[in-house]
Amino acid sequence: MPDKPPFISSAAAAAKPVTKLVADNPAAGQTKSAVNENSSGLPEINQPSHRPLGELLLEEGLIRPEQLERALAEQRVNPTYLGVILMRHKWVDERDVFRILSRQHNLPFLEVREREIPTEVVDKMPKDVALKHSILPVEYQDGILRVAMEDPLNESLLNSIRQVIPEQLQPGFTTRSDLHYAINRAYHNLVRSNPLVRDFFDGFAYLIEQPQFDSNRLIDLILALAHLLGASDIHLIFSAYDMKVALRIDGSLHTIPIPTRRIRPEQTLQLRNALKIRSGIDPSKRAAPQDGRLELEMEHGSIQARIACMPLVDGEKMAARLIGRLDIRDFAKIGLARSEYERILTLLKRPSGLILVAGPTGSGKTTTLYAMLGKIPCATQSVVTIEDPVEARLPFAAQVQIDRERSFAFSTALRSILHQDPDVILVGEIRDRETATAVVEAAMSGYLVISSVTMDNAAGVILRLIHLGVEPLALASALNLVVAQRLAPKLCESCRTFHPESEMIPNLLNLEKAPKLYASAGCPKCYFSGRSGRVAIFETLFITDNMRDIISEKPSLTTIVRAAYTAGGRSFREDAVEKCLKGLLAPEDVLTLT
Repeated sequence: MPDKPPFISSAAAAAKPVTKLVADNPAAGQTKSAVNENSSGLPEINQPSHRPLGELLLEEGLIRPEQLERALAEQRVNPTYLGVILMRHKWVDERDVFRILSRQHNLPFLEVREREIPTEVVDKMPKDVALKHSILPVEYQDGILRVAMEDPLNESLLNSIRQVIPEQLQPGFTTRSDLHYAINRAYHNLVRSNPLVRDFFDGFAYLIEQPQFDSNRLIDLILALAHLLGASDIHLIFSAYDMKVALRIDGSLHTIPIPTRRIRPEQTLQLRNALKIRSGIDPSKRAAPQDGRLELEMEHGSIQARIACMPLVDGEKMAARLIGRLDIRDFAKIGLARSEYERILTLLKRPSGLILVAGPTGSGKTTTLYAMLGKIPCATQSVVTIEDPVEARLPFAAQVQIDRERSFAFSTALRSILHQDPDVILVGEIRDRETATAVVEAAMSGYLVISSVTMDNAAGVILRLIHLGVEPLALASALNLVVAQRLAPKLCESCRTFHPESEMIPNLLNLEKAPKLYASAGCPKCYFSGRSGRVAIFETLFITDNMRDIISEKPSLTTIVRAAYTAGGRSFREDAVEKCLKGLLAPEDVLTLT
């Protein structure tokens, strides 16, 4: 049996690497005898060889006769490309196979991995076309654009590309690993050159080519890839004849390449139904949205995901939110400015009141809530949490899981918990009028309540709660603090350097002088994106006596924002600029996000 893909040994044990090949066989580089220089400077291809691939490999001394004999016998039983079989057994290197096939098919072999491609050449191929079809422009001369492709013999694909590219195309072979690396380098795509993604592609291709399609193993493969890449969400879009896979990594959505030309419609349907069944979703009900959960046991723990299905005009979308990956941090290390940190610590020591954390979905609100709990003297206080779902086990707290199917909602759980003699209550999220009202009542009744609201700014939280039906006077009495947060892309420390336009940007950031600012050019560690990981930026709104008077009178957003500045709060722009000066954020990201 061939080796399993290295990244998936505990999750999809049957997924073996199969390199994607084109035409009758995979293509490799080309020998010197196949290419000559002509007067135009572009290589001139000699006549193709019509001899079989196996014979050419034997002639080059790249395989032994007994290996070829075994590969041909296997091909007769399970028809597939001869090059696939030889590489699967590791009898021949990918580059050698492509080198021979380039001569066999009379096409050039293009070395692209370390090649410096001029920007004006890269710009001749739109980024979306290059990423979608795995095609890279390499040279341009005399109206001819030479491109490296996974499948240079795919005339249908070439004709489609010619509809959007005015230049004459001359396709050439290269190894798939080198091509993905070079495309990533040219177009700054985060994941395509990652070896985990390449192994995933191979395992995906292997599973869908088996006589007995195992959809559960393919589900395990997708979950494991998301887990190992640190993704927060998986997006699966199914149509009648196709499917797409995308992962949200560090806040950005990245399309994952899959062998779409090989997957059959019945396999797509089987995969969709298997995912629903494993998640506890009825596959026969396609006309209405449904939710579910699934779990995958791995060598070092388990992967849990919330599944949401949504019918589309021509198919269905399924989104999986990975849970159980929460990073429990020290409150001092989540990224708050020192002055804000000290003021918030004082509020956390109060016996009662309401503290809210705001932000869009996936902005790290739960991480901040847990970090706040870590600063409460839990040894002498009773701490209870109400969550949906419980994202991490806290040894110092009694944690309650919401059950929507049994009508055990946030508001119901909160009213019951008040009879359990708590000191501190964490409510995972305020989503409706009942929960909002119950949270404010609890905070006014002598409990310290910490919760979150989906909102992109601090001032808007007050209007949101009033809109949900909370009495302004009650809210003004209960509320102590609102912390809003966003996650911004962090500069890669490996390639970080001084910004080339440091003298121009301070004016845009309203800085009095021109400090040293930073930028990242891109490197293999960050997949040439210049960004690696994320950093939180915060906005704080402290509720002073003046602010309470304003809230009780049903204020406008402008009024709240103006009062926030006089109360000593901190804006997103101020926090982001400070992190920019420390070299954590690029100036361009500060301007975009704040």
